[in-house]
Amino acid sequence: DKIYTFQDQLDFCCQLKDSSDFLTITDQHEFVYLENNEVNYYNLKGNLVSSISESTIELYDGVATIMVEGGKHIAYVTEENDSITVYQYDKEKFSQLIKLPKTDILAIEPKFLSISSYTNGTQLIDGKIYFKDKNSYQILKDSNGNNLDVQSMLISQTGLIFLSTNLGVFIFDEHKNLFSTFAEGYTQELNSVRAIFINENIEAYRSNTKKEVIKSKSNDLSLSFLKNKNLGTLASMHYIDPLNSHHFWSVGYLASNARRIDLNKKEISSFNLRDSFRMILTNIHRSSKTKILYTTSSSGIYTFDEVKNTFSNLNLECISQSSIPTNQIIESTKGLLIASSLGVIIYNEENQNCKLIPVTIDSIDYGVQFIHQDNTSPKIFWLGTNRGGLIKWNSINNSFTSYNTNNGLSNNDVHAIIEDKKERLWISTNRHLNCLDKKTDKICIYTEQDGISHSEFNRFSYYYDSLSNNIYFGGLNGYTYFNPDSINTDLKPSKIKLRVIDVFKTKSNASTENIYLTTQNTNSISFEDEDVSINIYLSTNHLADIKNNQYSYRIPGLIDKWTTQTTNEIKLNRLPYGDYKLEFISNLNKPAYTSCPLIINLKVVQPFTKTWLFYILTTISFFLILWLCISKYLVNIRARNIKLEKQVAERTQELREINRQKNKLFAILAHDLKNPISSLTNITEKIKFLSKRNRLDEIDLLASQTKGKVNALNDNLNNILLWVTNENNMLTQDPQKY
Repeated sequence: DKIYTFQDQLDFCCQLKDSSDFLTITDQHEFVYLENNEVNYYNLKGNLVSSISESTIELYDGVATIMVEGGKHIAYVTEENDSITVYQYDKEKFSQLIKLPKTDILAIEPKFLSISSYTNGTQLIDGKIYFKDKNSYQILKDSNGNNLDVQSMLISQTGLIFLSTNLGVFIFDEHKNLFSTFAEGYTQELNSVRAIFINENIEAYRSNTKKEVIKSKSNDLSLSFLKNKNLGTLASMHYIDPLNSHHFWSVGYLASNARRIDLNKKEISSFNLRDSFRMILTNIHRSSKTKILYTTSSSGIYTFDEVKNTFSNLNLECISQSSIPTNQIIESTKGLLIASSLGVIIYNEENQNCKLIPVTIDSIDYGVQFIHQDNTSPKIFWLGTNRGGLIKWNSINNSFTSYNTNNGLSNNDVHAIIEDKKERLWISTNRHLNCLDKKTDKICIYTEQDGISHSEFNRFSYYYDSLSNNIYFGGLNGYTYFNPDSINTDLKPSKIKLRVIDVFKTKSNASTENIYLTTQNTNSISFEDEDVSINIYLSTNHLADIKNNQYSYRIPGLIDKWTTQTTNEIKLNRLPYGDYKLEFISNLNKPAYTSCPLIINLKVVQPFTKTWLFYILTTISFFLILWLCISKYLVNIRARNIKLEKQVAERTQELREINRQKNKLFAILAHDLKNPISSLTNITEKIKFLSKRNRLDEIDLLASQTKGKVNALNDNLNNILLWVTNENNMLTQDPQKY
């Protein structure tokens, strides 16, 4: 029965008159409660501001609850003809807002109702959320397909519905169409719009069914002469000739001709560009300087001769071939800029020369499909490429900056670029519509749920109506048009919550380990050396269009740009060693649904055996062991040298003794051999002397003496030889006769 306010502390506000069944607080901070079939309003001072009396609501039995939105009092009424009816009270009376059969909502005793002020009606009935899908109501389910047990619901200023459930706080929203489309009822005419032209006088478009529609929007312009005319397979582009405003040109697909409709003379003229084969014509433009009419095609550039009414191929000297695909022509201070498959061609009409600017990003050359000159910086050009995304070209220093799927673009095939008055670029691609804010480099992505006609847009299918400030893009289901001033991309988002729901490690032996609890408790992930990869599964509390949720991650210092993907599984392979901050965010490019960043500490552990300290210690240990080995080796060398020196000294002494004994022996031998040899000296002279004197008996005596001395000398020599043999361990032959 009491109301309290809270601002830094809880304070008593006022006492209620009686016990209330339901209480809410308005945007003006007024208290509204229901009691005894009365709805009473109190201000913060506890004074009654206004009241809906019992007599006003006694017509309806069973008022269960009251909700105040936008200054309107909404009552919830039950048990009326076996149905549930919602009434809206506005100042003086109740009016029926919505009525649901009980069989549709399966609620016997509804307890609470809330109605969104911007949708067809979202109800919280008996713990379940019911939202309108076309002509019926569907029950909101969680990401696992289960019904949520919802206690209460709150609608934010950005249109998000916050739900208090048994599983936590979730967010749900029913998309509000931001764009207008033109397709319903024209499915045969507009199954795939290739060309769009809509101004104050003419509405023209061409579908993929080869049917072209040209209608008059002005009573002053009659196009009845086009009725029942076969306009052919055109067009991919319609063009009002600025030199002759009554000439309505068309160029297009599947034919090698251009068509001119003279709105004054009521005449249709067709001009064939080439007879040999058909080619696609993509763009037509008249030069403001030379007044020459150009057209681009899949086989080069052509000019129109106004006198002969013929087209001829324009020879470009800066390229080796004249039949390259060209897509668009615009004028600039540099000359004519031509989007081509080789890059940007700058053509000087006065000198009739050209220059090719290849569009190269990371060593890859991209073909250009669309060129837009920046409205505020004429030296800046925005290039729509095939497979390369959106590229910002600074023509002063010839530098390129790329915007692709890695940094927020929905698709890398860019078909058209139109700039609005708020310096935003609206970009049609092969998948979804994008808006780039040049001031912040922020990209917003718009899908079919935001109201575009189809997620896939067509090439050369665009138009900007400067009078109405409407932008038109053609796609596979009619065309989408909008006034960019009515779309606010600067809304402050209601942040949704992003959380980790599972984490797995994959080891080098192919085994897996669940580390979710560790991650949850420590808010960190450790990447060990044996880990091959880590899989992180994310989820948000945003229930709207769960399948189209996007998840982005980056690692500042390692991966600075956001990497965006549509799945909630983030897989990280082996990373360089170090400590990082792993940042996650969901729906990065959807302002209303962007989550607050989720940061997890990531530590890639470097094994001690792979650290510099280990290498230093290993090197020191190696040299220490080497030094110890060398030292030990040197000590052993010294010891061996000392031992050898001792052995050498001993051996020297031994050799000296042997040499002394040898000398002594030689002295003895010399003495023992000298006398016999000396006695034999001059023996022949003695024999001759005795022979002359015929003293034979003395000769015989001398011979006998000499024989004895010779035998003694022979014995001495034999003894010396035997000693030498024994000393040298020599074996001698000593044959014996047997």
